Amino acid sequence: MTEDWSRKDITVILGLYIAQIAVAFYGLSSVLWLALIYLGLWIVFYVAIRWIVCTKCQYYGKRCILEGGRCAALLFKKREGGWTNQELNVVEGFWVIITLLPILGLYSLAKFHILALFLGTTLAFHFTRMKIGCLKCKMIDACPNGRAATRIFKKRSDPLDSHT
Repeated sequence: MTEDWSRKDITVILGLYIAQIAVAFYGLSSVLWLALIYLGLWIVFYVAIRWIVCTKCQYYGKRCILEGGRCAALLFKKREGGWTNQELNVVEGFWVIITLLPILGLYSLAKFHILALFLGTTLAFHFTRMKIGCLKCKMIDACPNGRAATRIFKKRSDPLDSHT
């Protein structure tokens, strides 16, 4: 496991992240107040994650896959200790809201082609983030995303292999 990501890794993941947000905003922009609510929630989410997650991370003040460590150091003081269950629940709740709002909005606006594009960019972002980002991260065992990435992408040992 390496402890750093290449510039290409960071560019790909940040690009997918921005694409996901841009597709949602574009699709919702025909109802401007809805698009602005989405963008506002995303900004609150981004800043909250920097405080909740990044201020307790080993990458605080350092380069990481979503550049959260560097950003957090500009905004907040480092916090000690591990993440509490409440903090992790807030983070997961934010991810659900920030993902469901565009899905529900695009569906209700009958923008199915943009909804399909949003779902595609969202899945690509999360898949790539977990495959490239989480599997190389020093926090893999402490983070729920890291543990999920391990379960999804690491080959499980076959119990029959130990008997041969």
